[in-house]
Parts: sequence; structure tokens; C-alpha cells
Amino acid sequence: MSLEEELRRRADRLAELDRRERQRPTPPSSEQRFWRDVSVLLGTDQAARADAREADLSDQVQALDKVNRRSAVDQLSHWLDEA
Repeated sequence: MSLEEELRRRADRLAELDRRERQRPTPPSSEQRFWRDVSVLLGTDQAARADAREADLSDQVQALDKVNRRSAVDQLSHWLDEA
């Protein structure tokens, strides 16, 4: 095997090892492990609570948007009535 072939083979092998290293899932951080364990101990799911909060906030935003649009329609209607 020539020197060039050997260097190319080693470079390919290093590239393969680097690719595998990048694909390896990263372990959870200590904070993530802590909250996961707390959720398990309490019998609650933090992700479910976060989803519920997000849904509640979305509902509140939609309700406020509806009120704002209704107010804008009323103001426009009042302005047109005066004209």
C-alpha cells in the first residue's frame, strides 16, 4: 500500500469516526436529569404541564384578539355613523 493510499484510508477512517461522534446522542444535562427525576417522583409530566400552559396562553391570546377586532369594528362603525 502506498503512502497516499494509507493517508487517504486514515483520513476516511477519521472522518467516519468524527461523523459517528457527532451522531451520538448527547446525554441529558444535570438540570434535565433533575427535573425528569422530580417529575417521575411527583408522578407529573413537566412537558404536559408546559403544553397545557401554552394552550392556555394561546386561548387567552385568541380571546384578546377577538376583543380587539370587535372593538376596532365598533370604532369604525361609530366613525362611519358620524360621517
